[in-house]
Amino acid sequence: MVDDLALLKFSSQEKYNVVKIKNDVQKNEKILATGFPFQDNFTQSPQLKYTMGYVKKILHQPLIGGYQLGYSNNIYSGMSGGSILNEKGELIGINALGSYPFLGNHYIYQNGTIISEK
Repeated sequence: MVDDLALLKFSSQEKYNVVKIKNDVQKNEKILATGFPFQDNFTQSPQLKYTMGYVKKILHQPLIGGYQLGYSNNIYSGMSGGSILNEKGELIGINALGSYPFLGNHYIYQNGTIISEK
């Protein structure tokens, strides 16, 4: 598995708004997913794309890689690393795993149990 998220610490004369992280997510909560999808020529879009949707599933335990939220938003290739925000603009997650990953089975709990296709 490849990690593609980094936390950077920096100093600046500019003041930046820092996103608040919210840990208690509710099923059916309205959310906004963001990212920079790939364009037709497979380059990253310079335009931020966002899609509206709802939290549809909160797994009782995380998958390998920490994935635990399922949501109804359309997520396009390249949006990995984009934020998932609630209606208050609080960060509830990071886009990382598509609905139909093409490299192996990612639907395995951290304890090694494979999730049924149902």
